[in-house]
Amino acid sequence: STFAVRRAQPAPAIRRRAAWATVVLVAICGYQFSQSIELRGHDEKAGSYGVALLVADVAEGERGVFLWERGACCSAAYMLFGSPTWVLGGVDSATLPVDPVEYPDYLRRVSAAAQEQPVFVVMSATSALPDDTGLEFAEVRRVTGSLAVWEEQSDRRPDRPIAYDFDFIVYRVTVT
Repeated sequence: STFAVRRAQPAPAIRRRAAWATVVLVAICGYQFSQSIELRGHDEKAGSYGVALLVADVAEGERGVFLWERGACCSAAYMLFGSPTWVLGGVDSATLPVDPVEYPDYLRRVSAAAQEQPVFVVMSATSALPDDTGLEFAEVRRVTGSLAVWEEQSDRRPDRPIAYDFDFIVYRVTVT
């Protein structure tokens, strides 16, 4: 005797749900793709590599210690260039204390620990240097410019870049 195996056909409701799911999936993917096309040509923070190397270069081939002034989130020089200067420039890079009153003592301790390595302070061009007779600050480089970044949103994708402007001065610090 022969047995016929009959495949069960999906119910019409299941076929309709599958068709709608496919349409929704294609729509979502198409929408996501159309939004990502705008982002494709953007080079996030283009130029940050060059700025990091420019800062590290003031050490003139020595290891160097760079101490960065803190600032407002995201667009502060230490946020944009502190780590890249360390990783790409081959120098030591860290932040200064939060309270500027602590700068002189901190700079003396770092200078003593750094021994023969040059110590640099990276400050916003609008910030005042510590007023301390036991420290000398020699300006070695001023760096200005802007980096294009996508505005960050929680509820929508970015549709245009914004500029993070920077203007900072690198000082060589000497303990007198």
